[in-house]
Amino acid sequence: MAQPPVKRTADRTLHSNTMTNQTQTIGETSGEQSFQLLIAGVREYAIFMLDPEGFIKTWNAGAQRFKGYAASEIIGRHFSVFYTEHDRTSGRPALALRTALDEGKFEDDGWRVRKDGSQFWASVVIDPLRDDSGKPIGFAKIAFHQLSTRVPTCYFP
Repeated sequence: MAQPPVKRTADRTLHSNTMTNQTQTIGETSGEQSFQLLIAGVREYAIFMLDPEGFIKTWNAGAQRFKGYAASEIIGRHFSVFYTEHDRTSGRPALALRTALDEGKFEDDGWRVRKDGSQFWASVVIDPLRDDSGKPIGFAKIAFHQLSTRVPTCYFP
């Protein structure tokens, strides 16, 4: 079984060091910290960010709960690891990112794969993130587990 690539860069360290060394007003720091705590603490939804190539940059408690990976295990890996082998070989992860860029959003219901190899039916939304000039800088991905009653009976992974 082909494994998705792992991106080995200093991006996370650079970002972390930059944030540590930045001088911000107390209000900005407090607001940013509050928002980060909000996202990190949400357990009902997997919320994480991807870089422009689809490598995972951030991870929240909901993502860990649904997918089984600790942040230290998954940050830097390609998000295609959550797709079935069939979906990976058919190019589904790349299509998701391309659609998000071209149409402003990608929405999908389908099988996703946990760290232990088990599968679950999820609803997924991927939104492109752009800088002030409109250049793509990554993606926001939100997913949640669907109840088995929503799973089509004709679909078998």
